[in-house]
Amino acid sequence: MRTALLACVILAMVIAAGGCRQGADPAPVTAPAVGPQPGVANKGTDARGGVTYINDCGGKPVQRPRTFVTACGDGNEGVSQLRWQGWGTARAVGSGVLLSNTCTPSCARGAWEALSATIVLDRLRSGEASAYYLRMVVTVEGDDAGDARSDVYRLAGPDDPGAPSLVQ
Repeated sequence: MRTALLACVILAMVIAAGGCRQGADPAPVTAPAVGPQPGVANKGTDARGGVTYINDCGGKPVQRPRTFVTACGDGNEGVSQLRWQGWGTARAVGSGVLLSNTCTPSCARGAWEALSATIVLDRLRSGEASAYYLRMVVTVEGDDAGDARSDVYRLAGPDDPGAPSLVQ
């Protein structure tokens, strides 16, 4: 119960400045990696010297986030306890916990579920001084029914600030 309450408080604080964007990502979705990829730095080092970002719900650039809200409109879903490998390379892989409100019987009275998840960031767009990941795939390794699922998010870049938007 304490963990669920803490997760709710953390998600609420992270989205305080958030909003949602809508938009489609027409490119095909590939299966996310479940571990380190060949040629990817595995110590969490940033190949770009610390200037690779993703935009949070408020459009603020963040590096190697430990928590990240995926449901920017209401804060009812996000990932926490993130640990990254390959940050700053073409494909960063994170492991953590997906916190999701069941919204049963309502979102205000719903229970929080915590499920192991793998997060893959890709579509790295480089600029003169920084780079941004433009897509995030969150894969839940198994829910109560034992089914894995993946959600794909379009992330905003440096010239297109905004919140993550669910594509699939």
